[in-house]
Amino acid sequence: MSVFCHYHPTKPAHWACAGCNLTLCPDCVTRRDRGELLTDESIYLCPKCGREVGWLNETGKSKASITAFNRLTKAYPRHQLVPKAYFRAAQVFHDRLMNSRQAKKILNGLIKKYPDHEIIGQVKSYLGHL
Repeated sequence: MSVFCHYHPTKPAHWACAGCNLTLCPDCVTRRDRGELLTDESIYLCPKCGREVGWLNETGKSKASITAFNRLTKAYPRHQLVPKAYFRAAQVFHDRLMNSRQAKKILNGLIKKYPDHEIIGQVKSYLGHL
């Protein structure tokens, strides 16, 4: 099931606003502290109501979030959030979809592909608990 951005219907949505019931792409969300778009781990806001938005998996749309994470990694392969998207996808597979095997596969691939990324410590710790 694909979920697309409310404002950009050809772009995959990665976030959802519970207040407006909108799905949003990286071009739509705004970072709270400096108003920059999609730069690092931070709080992102809905452009319509100004409320904090959540990743699709945090809004109960687990399968849609996996699709969104996959599209993010393909649409923006060099973006700094790609390793975090892989990590989030692995968390969804393990925590929400009860598929530890797929989660481990993603995490091991993440360690191999991005061995020096800042998130690798968390990845290894999470993998150690699976």
